[in-house]
Amino acid sequence: MPTEIDTKIYELAYHLSPELEEVDVKARAQELSDLVARAGGSVVTSGMPRQVHLSYQIKNKQYAHFGILDFTAPSETLE
Repeated sequence: MPTEIDTKIYELAYHLSPELEEVDVKARAQELSDLVARAGGSVVTSGMPRQVHLSYQIKNKQYAHFGILDFTAPSETLE
């Protein structure tokens, strides 16, 4: 178990398809939080992804749901 000295806060920024319904966006965000927990980490902050206009298209899409998840986890589990 990491001590406070060697515990780091990591940030995961992600994009989700703009075609997802709100309920699916919430479910995908929850899946990421659950993944962190299963890996032995804990979520520090997370917010509901919001739809943003992209500066550069991704797969010919001009918009995406953008979310950020801040979490702590043992460094060996990040791989």
